[in-house]
Amino acid sequence: MEKELFMKMEVLSMLPLTVMSLLFGVFVFLSFFVLFGIKGRGSKALRITTVSLTFFSLILLFTLFLYIKPYRQVQKYMGPGVRDYAPGSLTYHYYSNGEKRGYRNGYFLDDMEKNPFYSKEEIILPVEYLGKKDNGEYWFCYGDMNFFSDQVEFSGDDAELLSYEFHLIDPGYKDLGFIEKTGPYFRKITVPEAQKNHIASEEIKGKYLRRSFSHIIFP
Repeated sequence: MEKELFMKMEVLSMLPLTVMSLLFGVFVFLSFFVLFGIKGRGSKALRITTVSLTFFSLILLFTLFLYIKPYRQVQKYMGPGVRDYAPGSLTYHYYSNGEKRGYRNGYFLDDMEKNPFYSKEEIILPVEYLGKKDNGEYWFCYGDMNFFSDQVEFSGDDAELLSYEFHLIDPGYKDLGFIEKTGPYFRKITVPEAQKNHIASEEIKGKYLRRSFSHIIFP
């Protein structure tokens, strides 16, 4: 969605939509009141005018809903994990630092893969598989750092740590409170099937996977 169209739809979804909804509610109430509440006292012209205004406001409200439908379909992807503020009925609501930190450090890989504002970049770190210890820990080496994990997938041709990072497709959306990138989110560690039976030395020391890669978001 083009930035300009997005801005227009967002503005219409705020005060104009609120006003149109309230007007429609008022006209519905007046129609019932004129038709049933003051029976015998309401003139024909008054009844026709009130009912006409009700239908007219309904048509306008329905047209507005149709116009902003594309915006409302993507609205659920604009939470504090990727945006600094959200539209309200009258003005914008700014998320607190705690809200933003909680969502941006949380593991929302599935949601980000569906987010139409961001594209996914695959980040692969080549690691060396050192083997499995008796306690079930799988040990690896990355550069001069040793680490272990208890979740490993034996597949592929190389030992790799896979994660995903997401980048804002249209940089112009940064002006609307969207962050430029999020992640990386841990996906998996793969080890070739041929290395499945390697045994790690009990002398190997290191840190747990999460503590070794603190910049990666884990589930």
